[in-house]
Amino acid sequence: MLIGIGALAVMIVPIFLIQFSNKRKKTKKLNSLKDKAKSLGVVINRQESWNEQLIGIDTMNCKLVVFNNIEDISSSNIFDLKDFKNCSLNIERRGGKSKKEQSSVIERINLILQPTNLSTPECKINFYDSTINMSIHNEMEVAEKWEKIICEVIAK
Repeated sequence: MLIGIGALAVMIVPIFLIQFSNKRKKTKKLNSLKDKAKSLGVVINRQESWNEQLIGIDTMNCKLVVFNNIEDISSSNIFDLKDFKNCSLNIERRGGKSKKEQSSVIERINLILQPTNLSTPECKINFYDSTINMSIHNEMEVAEKWEKIICEVIAK
C-alpha cells in the first residue's frame, strides 16, 4: 500500500509542479505586459489572453491595448476609443459543401473599430486567422465578450 501511495505521489507531484511553473510564467508575462502598457500611459484594469495574444482596456482613459505576441512586448497597438464610434464582430467564412448539407469554415475572426472620422480607415483586431492557427478554441467567445466591453466604453 505504501509503495502504491509513493508511486502515485511520484506521478502527481511533477504535474502540480509543471502547472505551478506555467501559471507563474504566465503571471510574470502578464505583469511585464501591464508594465509596458503603463509606460505607454495606459493602466490596464481588464485584460484577457488567448493564443499568445493579449487584449487589455483602460476604462478611465478609454484606451485599448492589443499585444499581438506575448513573447514580443514591442508588438503592441494602442487605440484611443474616443476616436471610434462603434465596434463590431466580423467573421469571415469560407463556404464548403458536404454530402448532406452546406457547411462553412471560419477563416478569420476580427473586431472592427469604426472611426468617427470617415476619412480614417477602420481598424481590425484579429482574434483568429486560419492561416496562423490550426484550430479554433475560445476565440469566438473572447471576441464576442470584447465587442460588448469595447462598445460599452465607446458609448460612455
